[in-house]
Amino acid sequence: MDENGRNDDDNRKQRGQDYGFSLEKIQEEAEKLALEHETLKSSQESLLANVSLGFVAVDPEGRILSSNSRLLEILGSPVTEAGVSIDVFTFPPLVESGISEMFRICLREGRFVKGETWYSNRSGKKAFLRKSIVPLRDGKGNICGCQAAIEDVTEQKLAEEALRESEERYRLLAQNSLTGIYIHQDGFFVYVNDRLASMMGYAVQDMVGRKFWDFVHPSDRNVVKQRGIARSLGESVEPRYEFRALCRDGTTKWFEVMATSIMYRGRTANMGNVADITARKKSDRALLESRQEYRDLYEESRGKEELYRSLLNSSPAAVVVYDMKGKVRYVNDSFTRLFGWTLEEMRGKRVPYVPDSEIEITMTAVRKALEEGGVQSSFETRRQTKDGKVLDVSVRGSRYHDHEGNPEGLLVVLDDITERRRLEEQLRQAARMEAIGQLAGGVAHDFNNLLTGVMGYSSLLLQQMDEENPYRDKIVQISRAAERAVGLTRQLLAFGRKQMLDVRVVDLNAAVAEFEPFLRRLIGEDIEFETVLADSLGRVKADPGQLEQIIMNLAVNARDAMPSGGKMTIETAEVSLDEEYARTHPEVEPGPYVMLAVSDTGRGMKQEMVERIFDPFFTTKEKGIGTGLGLSTVYGIVKQHQGHISVYSETGSGTVFKVFLTRVEDTVEQLPKPVATMPLKEAHECILVVEDEEIVRRLACEALTLLGYSTLAAGDPEEALKICDAHPGPIHLLLTDVVLPRMDGRTLFGLLSARRPESRVLYVSGYTENFIVRHGVLDRNVHFMQKPFTVENLAFKVRQVLDE
Repeated sequence: MDENGRNDDDNRKQRGQDYGFSLEKIQEEAEKLALEHETLKSSQESLLANVSLGFVAVDPEGRILSSNSRLLEILGSPVTEAGVSIDVFTFPPLVESGISEMFRICLREGRFVKGETWYSNRSGKKAFLRKSIVPLRDGKGNICGCQAAIEDVTEQKLAEEALRESEERYRLLAQNSLTGIYIHQDGFFVYVNDRLASMMGYAVQDMVGRKFWDFVHPSDRNVVKQRGIARSLGESVEPRYEFRALCRDGTTKWFEVMATSIMYRGRTANMGNVADITARKKSDRALLESRQEYRDLYEESRGKEELYRSLLNSSPAAVVVYDMKGKVRYVNDSFTRLFGWTLEEMRGKRVPYVPDSEIEITMTAVRKALEEGGVQSSFETRRQTKDGKVLDVSVRGSRYHDHEGNPEGLLVVLDDITERRRLEEQLRQAARMEAIGQLAGGVAHDFNNLLTGVMGYSSLLLQQMDEENPYRDKIVQISRAAERAVGLTRQLLAFGRKQMLDVRVVDLNAAVAEFEPFLRRLIGEDIEFETVLADSLGRVKADPGQLEQIIMNLAVNARDAMPSGGKMTIETAEVSLDEEYARTHPEVEPGPYVMLAVSDTGRGMKQEMVERIFDPFFTTKEKGIGTGLGLSTVYGIVKQHQGHISVYSETGSGTVFKVFLTRVEDTVEQLPKPVATMPLKEAHECILVVEDEEIVRRLACEALTLLGYSTLAAGDPEEALKICDAHPGPIHLLLTDVVLPRMDGRTLFGLLSARRPESRVLYVSGYTENFIVRHGVLDRNVHFMQKPFTVENLAFKVRQVLDE
């Protein structure tokens, strides 16, 4: 109670009234505050119980004010109630860890204290604790205790230690690595090991902090940057790449980098493992150059091989490459075209194309080529094709070697000379014919002069002899022999293309049709005869009489080839001989032709007989039958008409002759009507006979005198002109040889006609057509008589000229 006798409650109530509120109100507020305090305390205890940190609060004397259960879990001690001394935790491990000392420092100095330490509880379990201690102050700022937060960071500590150990291991590995290692972040080096710095000639500190690109060769920077851009965009980038690095001394090295992205100090960085591949690059370059050189050589070799193969395949000659055993290694396309065997068929085999008759000459040539090595002179032989055809070939060969010069085999080149031989034979045949023709033409003049004498005087004698004269028959035989000699001479001239031609535009169909009746009588009844004449056949320029000679001789030849009967066909057609045909027949000009073909079903001929069929005096007939000039005459007539003749025959399959004459568009010329035989008029004219051959000159004068003419005779032109000047009367006709000493007959007539304009001329000659043409005698309106002639021919021709 107080001095007024009031107790404490009354006093409090009085003070409340003094301040304007009642005691009940204060009590109510106090209870409310107490409830809030309990609620807050409960919340604090609940919070402290559920946090991962251990909490403890102590007063200045080190007595525990409060602690949470997590602390006891961390320290592994029994639950400690308030009021217990902090020394409860001061068992040796705790003391050694300095926990109590940290509390004392905080209480004494009033500052925040933190630390980490290892702690072993009573059960021996170790834990690494992280503690933070702060001072507690009252409302006046005085230290009234301290509070500690303790966290078990054992796992983190162990992880950090493991990381440190790992980092140390990796640091030692990186520092002692045989390859360079770097880390760059945002384009700057943040780590470089000693090896990389040494590789580039720098100290580590000289590189760290500098831009990565400063050490990349300018030529490679764009490539490296593009890699970084692609990687930043999330694209897949090959981790291994190469670039050239700039070293401190200015040299360049090739680096191979294995790059990867890592997290470094919480951010993305790039780490690279670097190998110096400069030496390898040099080696690779040398190897590449070597390989390139080899590749170039290989390509060059392949190019040469392709070139040689192309050249061989484009060669018109057949090529065979043999090994040393005679087995085929290669044949070109021309070989396949010529002989029929392909490379696939012949590779590794022997070509079965050497006839037995050619083995010896072939083996001799092979041995010589293999022994001597160089290109051997060609020799001509025969080879057989796949289908059995035999070809004439020219063969040459040479030995070839490997790169060390050792013999590897034989290269053989074969040229098909079958056609060449055929053409050569044709040329030889033509040359023989030309030579015989030249011979025939050369002797024709003299021979015709002699025959003129024989035939003329035989005719004169027969005219003067009675039928009963015992010598008449002998003279007739002499005359007949002379006529046969004349026929033989004409055949020789025809064969040699030297005879006189009367060329006109002729319808070949009409000529065959007109001659057909004679042919039917000529070949006999045991041979079937047929003509197959083309419609609208073109015309040809030819001597009609010579055309008949061609048809007759070919028909006789066909008849004789069928002694037991058969069929003969004469056919006409229009044909065109092209460039290809002309290539294999050099005497042919390409163009349009009219063909005359005569075929038979007779016994045929062997090829060797076909090759000689046009040779003069060659015959397939028995001895004493034929002269051997029939087909030669045909050949000569055809050639004289600038035509072409061919023959095809096989034994037992008959023969066909084809004559080709140039087709023309001119109109057919009608043959002159024959002059009717009529009595000769009484002769009274004067004739000057100029002939250097005495026998012909005397014959002509005697015959003309017997016919009633007056004659003047001269042996050469000079004598003829003297006679002309001295003769007082007219000279009606000049009968002159074309070829005379010192002056030809045409020139002589020119001089004579200047003196005697009324005189006419009749030329005679025993020379051939070409010679007469050169002397200008064969004009259409010029009168000409070929030697030999009979007295009847002379009388008729002289009278014809005088009567025009």
